[in-house]
Amino acid sequence: MRLQTKVLLPIIAVLLLSFAFISFRSMDYTEESTGYVMELMDSKHINLANTLAYMIVADPSLLQYDENGYNIRLNELAEIMGVDEVHITDENGIIRWGNIQEFYGYDFRDGEQSRALLKVLTDAQPIAQEPQPRGIDNVMFQYIAVPRMDRQGIVEVGVSMESVEAIKGALDYRGVILLSGILTSLIVVLIIVWLVSALLSKPLRKLAYGVSQLGLGNLDVSIDVATKDELGLLAGTFNKMTVDLKESIAQNERVLAENERIATELDVATKIQASMLPCIFPAFPEREDFDIYASMLPAKEVGGDFYDFFLIDDNTLAVVMADVSGKGVPAALFMVIAKTLIKNNAQLGKSPSEVFETVNRLLCENNEAGMFVTAFMGYLDITSGKFTFVNAGHNPPLISSKGTFDWLKAKRSFILAGMDGMSYKQNEVVLKPGDELFLYTDGVTEAMNPENKLFTEARLLEIISAKGGGDLKELLCAVKLGIDEFAAGAEQADDITMLSLRYKGTVSSIDELVVRAELENIKEVQDFIAMRIKECPAKIRNKISIAVDEVFANIARYAYDEPGGGVTVRVAVDEDIHIEFEDGGAAYNPLAAEDPDVSLPAAEREIGGLGVFMVKKLMDSVEYRRDGMKNILRIRKKIE
Repeated sequence: MRLQTKVLLPIIAVLLLSFAFISFRSMDYTEESTGYVMELMDSKHINLANTLAYMIVADPSLLQYDENGYNIRLNELAEIMGVDEVHITDENGIIRWGNIQEFYGYDFRDGEQSRALLKVLTDAQPIAQEPQPRGIDNVMFQYIAVPRMDRQGIVEVGVSMESVEAIKGALDYRGVILLSGILTSLIVVLIIVWLVSALLSKPLRKLAYGVSQLGLGNLDVSIDVATKDELGLLAGTFNKMTVDLKESIAQNERVLAENERIATELDVATKIQASMLPCIFPAFPEREDFDIYASMLPAKEVGGDFYDFFLIDDNTLAVVMADVSGKGVPAALFMVIAKTLIKNNAQLGKSPSEVFETVNRLLCENNEAGMFVTAFMGYLDITSGKFTFVNAGHNPPLISSKGTFDWLKAKRSFILAGMDGMSYKQNEVVLKPGDELFLYTDGVTEAMNPENKLFTEARLLEIISAKGGGDLKELLCAVKLGIDEFAAGAEQADDITMLSLRYKGTVSSIDELVVRAELENIKEVQDFIAMRIKECPAKIRNKISIAVDEVFANIARYAYDEPGGGVTVRVAVDEDIHIEFEDGGAAYNPLAAEDPDVSLPAAEREIGGLGVFMVKKLMDSVEYRRDGMKNILRIRKKIE
């Protein structure tokens, strides 16, 4: 006999006996009594719903369908629990399981009564609704909903209010309970207590003991309840839950240990990859003819981007920027191979195009994974400034000329490892002292914000144009800061790699003079420069003399607030004449002002600016940059 029957039979007997005694006497039924009955019913149904939610965690097979798409076990549980309806929803509030097949697929948002229960998804608190007409047939029903314990969703039970209304109706009668009725009721209650105690106390004590042991962490506990009623079912579910929980904990421990091992190995791989890239700056502290700085920030622990720079000989600097397809460990392994092949072949004396043709052939061998590399490589002839480069499908670098940045225009060749037997076109450009190159990967221009918009080449050019000419490390930091501000917290999707190179010219051909910034030193400066350009045509010497006089006079008058500041003058002569003025005064760019309108009469023109305008007209190029705390103005004149 089911436990429900064991309990209900004596209760029905009590009600019948009590009704026989008190049917002719009544008393007022207060609102407080009615409320108490409903509170008991609410508590009971909430407990039933929570028990069902817990049983689903312990035994997920409760949610399986039979061949007809019907859930027999939930129907049996509904009968055992004494409820009319049992419904289980998914995370969207749509019924997926239950004892009534017609309700499968019903969306709680479609009805006013069920819509109120959706708060369980967000508040994770049980809801017991007031009894109200059911939407489909106006039958009075009370619905109780609790959150699922195994995943996001709702466990709902529905109870017809006919039995509850019958109890409330019986309590509405007025009567006086006779002494004999009270005595009889007490005797019946004692009998019921004895019966329930005999039926429930022993298995309940076993259940309580098992739960307490589980709470203490004893996962080997087992409950021996041989009955075939709900308590026996609950004991069996409890025993299965302890076995599943023990296995789950063991599995989690194995997964955690494996994850920790992988994390440790990836950390080591990250350090190994970082050590393979040049990361000590200044990279060539003994060289004053060029500056270089680079950085790589992988999207994962290890990445596929890489940069490299190295001296092939004392007069040739090689720079490389590349991006391997994919991310993570496979890309990092392919990156190591590509970087090693490029450097080894370059150091054999091959030209950039020959290096890429050889590397492409080697990478195509046994490339079953179908990976490829976009790459840019260039050789800088430090003496002449000639930059010989080849582009294998990579992003075009930015190059500055006379202080203005633009894209280095050249037709791109095919990617590396994409197809064997490819040839790679070699290009040349001549860098002048002060010119800069900025190399990068597509992780810069294709960085995305939360709206999935790209950073774009236009934003990169804007930042480089504003920050170029200064410290190279600060330039790269400014680009990264611009990307971070644009991304607004969005996850980095690709490796971000950058390299900046500034060509300064051959140091051995530069002579230097240091004097005070005073007007009386103009003659010393003029004599110093005249001695170094004495072989140049007189016309060139005269133009340079006028320009030097104007530049030095401006520094002497305006660079320093207090007298005594110094000026360093450097002269280099190759195919052109290069003269550089360096002072430590307040930051001032004389080229920022607009040129005067010389078409106006002298009396109508604004005062100032004519001297700098004259220098720009006399020289072939005039460039300014702020390097740390120094103002540096460079003028250049071709030797005709």
